[in-house]
Amino acid sequence: MHNILKTSHNKGSILILAIWTLGFLSILAVQIGVMIRGRIELISRIEQRSQLHFLAEAGVKKGISAIKHDIRRNDGLLTSYGKFYLYNNEEMFKDRELGQGFFTLSYDYYEQSPDQSQMRYGILDEESKININTSEKEIIERLLYIVTQLEDEQREQLVLAIIDWRDLDQSQLDSYSSDNYYQSLEEPYKAKNGFFEVIEELLLVEGMTIEVYNQLMPFITIYGDGLVNINTASKVVLMGLGLDSVTADKVLLVRNGFDEREATVDDFIFDKTHDVASDVLAFTKLEPHENRQLDSLNQRFRIKTFSDYFLIQGESRIRNKRNSLRIKVVYNLKDNWVEYWREKN
Repeated sequence: MHNILKTSHNKGSILILAIWTLGFLSILAVQIGVMIRGRIELISRIEQRSQLHFLAEAGVKKGISAIKHDIRRNDGLLTSYGKFYLYNNEEMFKDRELGQGFFTLSYDYYEQSPDQSQMRYGILDEESKININTSEKEIIERLLYIVTQLEDEQREQLVLAIIDWRDLDQSQLDSYSSDNYYQSLEEPYKAKNGFFEVIEELLLVEGMTIEVYNQLMPFITIYGDGLVNINTASKVVLMGLGLDSVTADKVLLVRNGFDEREATVDDFIFDKTHDVASDVLAFTKLEPHENRQLDSLNQRFRIKTFSDYFLIQGESRIRNKRNSLRIKVVYNLKDNWVEYWREKN
């Protein structure tokens, strides 16, 4: 009897041990499965990110190729067809299929108002904007007045802080300095005393908020020689340069051609800066003060009729996937060089 009980006890212990071992192995298998699944998902995300990057890169190369092709075709001159081809070409730049995905090149264009934009498919002329590295105090202040809701004193202080940061012309500052402000920050730094090298650097300037930064972004640049392309500048930029609203409208009226639409094949192209006033006068009446405003843009070396810097931005997507990648690139045609490259999921 004792042997029978002992045998039963042993069998019970073995059964418990087997059940425990089976449970342990089951838990281990689940953990390994979870770990493997996590690694598979990680590898899949890395692979998708790589695919999105190469799709976006293909879109950038497509944009650069289009710029070069148009320049060669027109001997370096901007034409009405060239504006359409590069800046407003949905067929060429929207949802272009490549391999297992698509890329789109697009941008928001603010022709009339800083509060209203329209999406265009194509490339944006970076020199259609006001250059904050080279522009005079009055131009930056006027642009801030047009696109922001800052009070007069706030606006004046922000302009001085921008000039002080780049430190190009101390005669405009009247002994203004932001050094005390920057040194009093939790993580102090000094004003750069040099050109803005990336546009995001503007967020380091005293008085700059993300709201004001976003309002300024469509109309400012740090690339180029500081001259604005009269053939592509928006009304906001033209007014920032010194034109009143009516005169800016007349420039756009002439530039847009008979269909009254920007970046179409019948656009009028200004060939020479010193002829802008006479070109506008050939299409519509100009008051003496309007004529003087247009002549002043040329005399003060604020405008030109061609560009060397272009913004190529857009989005890449993989077929049947939710993920996408946004890309923003500034291309320097003159030196055949990418000045800026940013990617964001």
